[in-house]
Amino acid sequence: MACLRKESREDNRIMNIRTSIILSLFIFSTLMLNGQKLQPILSIDKDSILIGDQVKLNIFVNSPPDAMIAWPRFEELLMPEVEILNQSSIDTLEIEDARLRLHQQLLITSFDTGIYIIPPLKFTYQNKGEEAFLLDSTNSLQLYVLTVEVDTTQAIMPIKGPISSPYTWGEITPWLILGIIIIGLVIFLIYYFKKKKNNEPIFKAVSKPKIPAHIVALNGLDNLKSKKLWHDGKFKEYYTEMIDIIRVYLVGTYDVDAMEMTSDEINQAIKNINGIAAIQKEKLSEALLLADLAKFAKEQPLPLLNDNNLSNMVEFVHDTHNTLVLEEKIKSNKTDKAEDIENQESLAESGKSVMENK
Repeated sequence: MACLRKESREDNRIMNIRTSIILSLFIFSTLMLNGQKLQPILSIDKDSILIGDQVKLNIFVNSPPDAMIAWPRFEELLMPEVEILNQSSIDTLEIEDARLRLHQQLLITSFDTGIYIIPPLKFTYQNKGEEAFLLDSTNSLQLYVLTVEVDTTQAIMPIKGPISSPYTWGEITPWLILGIIIIGLVIFLIYYFKKKKNNEPIFKAVSKPKIPAHIVALNGLDNLKSKKLWHDGKFKEYYTEMIDIIRVYLVGTYDVDAMEMTSDEINQAIKNINGIAAIQKEKLSEALLLADLAKFAKEQPLPLLNDNNLSNMVEFVHDTHNTLVLEEKIKSNKTDKAEDIENQESLAESGKSVMENK
């Protein structure tokens, strides 16, 4: 009997060890299985709102590392009575045991009173190294949508009309600018059609002050001197530019079409101009002759002649311009004297008439 009891106790001890091992394996496998789950959670800031009020709905998912998750897609309605106004992006945060916490926030509202059950959200996922697709769901939530209490003991107030508010500068400014643009456009159209009817230019070109002909000529001759063309053997270019400067001067000063004339025609034209002294006519004639020889006969005048001809042309411009200025002064003085005589005669006649009246 004692031997049987000893064997029975030994069997019980072995059975207990086996049971403990099996239980430990079950608990470990359960913990491992839970470690591979998503554990999605649904939470809300407050479970009761007034009709039309807004509340934040939070979705939390504790995910195993490297798990592939199919996140639910939301449209405008979370459910027929609950609208989604806005949804954030999915934020990721690493937590203990290398797990990840995913978070998304929905802004929801409802315009119908009542008690609404927000159904669980379903997540399909696949763990790393596994072929099976798993499914997990969140918890459900209750949302109470309340209406505003109405005091029925108070009299019903009449509907108030719209309240008028004063206009701001921000509202007035665009219309003011538009009005100015329209008025400006109307004025421009009137001006445009008036000018078009009279065959007048719409915009008059601003005329630059005309530079006197003698200033243009003297500047041109001075510039020609600085070029030193004849020093480089360019006699033709030297005399051509010199005579062209004098041609332009004659056109601007005496209205002679010198640009289209030959040298002989220029000599003939200035022969009848009394404002040009004989000595200056002779100097111009010499310059024209040398210019023709340099241009057509390819003559190379002596250096002294080249410089003298340029100096003679400068003197020609100065002398003729001074003569014109002097003539203008003489004419002006004569006009002033004639006016003085007329004024004196007028005063004398007035005095005579006064004496006769006395």
